This record gives sequence, structure tokens and C-alpha cells, in this order.
Amino acid sequence: MRCSPSGGAEAHDRRPGKRLMLTKDARRQDRNITHHALLRMSDTRSDGSYAITAPALAMRDTAIMGQFNNVECHSGLRVHASETEEAHDLNIQWLVQPVLKVAIILEGTLTVWLGDKPIQLGRSEGSAGHAWALTEPMLLRRESQKGMRVRKVMISIPPDWVRELLQDQTLPNGNLQRFIDTHCATAAWTPSKHVLSLAEQILNPTEGPKPIQNMAVESKAIEIVREALSFIITPATGAVVATRRVGTQFRAQRIRRYLQENLDRNPSLQTMAQEFGLSVGSMQAAFKKSYNTTIAEFRRDLRLQQARTAIELDGVTVSEAAYRAGYANPASFSTAFKRRFGFAPSFSKE
Repeated sequence: MRCSPSGGAEAHDRRPGKRLMLTKDARRQDRNITHHALLRMSDTRSDGSYAITAPALAMRDTAIMGQFNNVECHSGLRVHASETEEAHDLNIQWLVQPVLKVAIILEGTLTVWLGDKPIQLGRSEGSAGHAWALTEPMLLRRESQKGMRVRKVMISIPPDWVRELLQDQTLPNGNLQRFIDTHCATAAWTPSKHVLSLAEQILNPTEGPKPIQNMAVESKAIEIVREALSFIITPATGAVVATRRVGTQFRAQRIRRYLQENLDRNPSLQTMAQEFGLSVGSMQAAFKKSYNTTIAEFRRDLRLQQARTAIELDGVTVSEAAYRAGYANPASFSTAFKRRFGFAPSFSKE
């Protein structure tokens, strides 16, 4: 699913003080996403087939919670990155045109049904890479469980893009051709540390002009696709290379989860390092390599997101939100809030 290609549409969830602006290029929303907003973000080219089939939700009901980043690339690739927590045992279905799909699941699991063929995406521990091919239009179904955190990057590769690639006669065998010519062909591999880092950077893009951000996303997506195609062409070699990359990412995921679960306790870096049996330096290095941010920056971002939720949903004052976020000075909090979200905290309530 992606935001409406028309660009500039607004989706309202009908509760006071909440508005979602959908722009044409890269998009990020840190919020509760309603049923109505998901419909507005669905692909209008899917002839209205996009639907939440279960549970029965009113338009103003929250469907999922989290953030999205979606980019239409000049090369024809379409990139969807999301970090969400499921608010329900959710079933969604939509019509998909012929495509080659590559998915990097950084955290969590979900099931995608290609017709009557289920694909389990993700692993209970660690990250996973998946690819599948559709040679004809098909109704897809996505299943996820309430409370599940899912962090993923999904790249859609149009048939013309792949056909142009296959014109290169230097490809070593016919594996890629057979894969894309087989309806519902699937593959799975353990992504390299490099690809995991690229996926994290797509999910958490650096600040800057949208065209520059989109160029960065496109270059990273192409590199992710390169690894996926290399694995399809020579799976044995890809599997051998992939075995070296899991440790750092697994440690970083544990650290990230620990920070989320202990935000109010605010443990020191020394305490955390003892918890994980690491030095402070190696703990910091593992986290920075995997998420392209420091532990301190990530913790500060979590507090700012928590403060925004308190202002928008609970109606707390800016001063109270600043105190909860650990800022002694509301002015410093307002500056950090505006730098993170693009508007002052008082503007988040209408």
C-alpha cells in the first residue's frame, strides 16, 4: 500500500486536534493511523479492492499505530517502509499487478497470502529477507496479530525493470529468469549487515530536501534489490555469505527493545552494558551500525514521540510534556520538538 499518488490530499480521523497530511513524495506519520487514513493511503490503481476484511472497523477507529515512509523512485521502484504496532488482529486484502517484490523484515512477523499460498515474513528473533514474483494480477491478503511490532522495508520492482536487467547476457544462469517467470515463486535469505543498515536508513531518513531524501532512498533500495537478485541467481553463495552478519543486528535489536521497555527508568549506559555483557563502546557501536543513530539520540527521539502523543491524545500542556520528556526548560523542549516533527508542540493541537 502507498499514499495516494495525487499528492496533497488530507485524511482526517474526526477527533479534535488530529490531522494527517499526505504529500506526494517521501512521507512519515508518527501517529495512530485510522481506517479512513489507511484507505486514503491505499493505491488508487488497485480499482478499489483495498479493504480491511477483519475486524469490522468504523472509519475513525485506529487500525494500526506507527509511521510510514513511501517513495516512488525515478527508476520505477516503489519503496514502502514502516514501523508499526498492530492495534488489532488485522486482515487486509488488495489487488496487486504483476511485480517482483523484495522485503526486508527487521523486526516482527506477519503472514502474506498469495492467493491460497501463505508466506511467513520475518522471524521471531533476528531479521529476514524475502522475495516473491507475480506474473499475473492477484488478490493478496495480509494477516498480523494485535500487539505485534513490525519494522519492514518493501520494494516493488515492475516487470519492465526486470526485463531490461535480463537483457544482460552475462548473467551466469537462468535462475533469475525462471524465478520471475514463475507465478508465486518465493525465496528467503538472511540479509547482510550492509543491507540491514540500508533498510534502517530508509526507515529513518536523514533530514533534508525531499528530492535529496528520495534520491538517497532510491540508491539504497537498488542496493537491497541487488543483494536479493544475487541470492536468487546463486542461492548457495548468498547463504554462505549471509551467515556472518546476524550477531551485531541481533544485539542491536535487544538493545533497542530494552530502551523502549525501560524508557521511564532511564538506565545509564554503564547499567545497560552490564545487562548485555558488553563494553559501553561495543554496545554503542553495534547500535550505531544497525540503526544509524546513537543510543542517546534514539532515547531522546522516543521521549519526544511520547511527549507528542501526550499532547495530542491526552491533552497535557507543553510544560508538562516537557517535564515528562526530561526537559527542565519548555523552550528547549519546543526547539527539539520542532526540529524533530517540523512544527511547534502547541501547533499539534488545533
